Amino acid sequence: MPSGRRKAPPGAPRGVLADVLAAALRPGELMGVLTVLAPDHDPYRMDAPRKMEAGYWLRDRWAEMDALRGEETRHIRRIHYRLLSLEAVMPNGNRYVSNDECWDWLQVDAVKAARWLGLIPSDRIVDARNPRPVLADAEEPDPKAEIGLGIIAVDEDDFVPQVSLDGFTPYQPYHIVMVAEKSSTAQFLEPVAEALDTDLYTPAGEITDSFIWEIASAAMAGGRPLVVLTFDDGDPSGWQMAISIARKLQAFQQLWLPDLASIHRWAVAVVLISIVRLGAGLWRWVGVDDRLTSVSGCSCGFFVSRAGGERLVRR
Repeated sequence: MPSGRRKAPPGAPRGVLADVLAAALRPGELMGVLTVLAPDHDPYRMDAPRKMEAGYWLRDRWAEMDALRGEETRHIRRIHYRLLSLEAVMPNGNRYVSNDECWDWLQVDAVKAARWLGLIPSDRIVDARNPRPVLADAEEPDPKAEIGLGIIAVDEDDFVPQVSLDGFTPYQPYHIVMVAEKSSTAQFLEPVAEALDTDLYTPAGEITDSFIWEIASAAMAGGRPLVVLTFDDGDPSGWQMAISIARKLQAFQQLWLPDLASIHRWAVAVVLISIVRLGAGLWRWVGVDDRLTSVSGCSCGFFVSRAGGERLVRR
C-alpha cells in the first residue's frame, strides 16, 4: 500500500542546530549572517518548511523500512530502493520513482534534513560508494621495564644485570585525519599517513556527511584533540571543501557529540621535495621555504604544511 502523504507535524521542533544559530544572532540580524554554506546544505538551516517537511517524511518512511527489514545501517542508494519498494508518496503528492528529480530530492532535501534535524541517528546513514579510509592504529603504548641476568662467565662475581625497555614507542597525541579531494593522491599520502600515525580519507570528490560523522565520532571515542588536514585543488570547489568539513564537524559536535575534544582544521599545501631519513623509522621533510614558493632538493616525496609555512613533521 502506498505510504500516505504527511507533512511535518504542527509545531514540530525545528531542530537543535537552528535554535543554536538563532540564539547566536544579535538583535536585528538575519539568519543569513551566520549561514556558512548554501542554505540548502548548511546543517544549521534545515528549519525551512520544505526541509522540515522532507525530513519528517523520511523519518516516517524510515520507521516503515525498519518494520520490513531490520537493517542497522543504510546507504542512500539502499534508501532509494526501499522507498521504491514501499511505493512511497512524497510530500508533494507524487509517487517516489526512480528518476533524477526524486533522487536529487532524496539526497539534498530528505536525507540531509532528517540527519541534521536529528530525526535519524547519523550512524545509521553510511557511505558505501567511496573507498574505505585507511585508519591509524590508535592504541596507546604500554611500556615495560625489565631487569634480567645474563651469564657471561661461570664465576658468580661475573653475573651482570641487564636492563631492557619494551614498548616505549612514540604516541601521536592528536587524532590527525587527512582528507584528499582526489582519490588518485592515495599513493602519495599513504606513506605520510603511516609516518605520522594519521587516518586518511580519499573520496572521489567532496567528502560525504557520513564520512565526516565517522571522523567526528572516532575522535570523540579516542579522546584526543582532532586535527583535520585537507588536500584539495586550488580552485573554489577545493577551497569550499575545507569550509564544509569544518562546518559539519561543528554541527555534529553540537548535535550528537558534545564531549568531542577541540577541533582544528588546516588547509595544507602539498609540494614535491626531498625526504631525509633519520633512522629508526623517523622521517624529516626538508627543502621548502616558509612561503612555499620554491623547492630545493630532489623530487622524491611530499611535504605537509599549514598555510603560512608551519611544518608538521615527525622527528
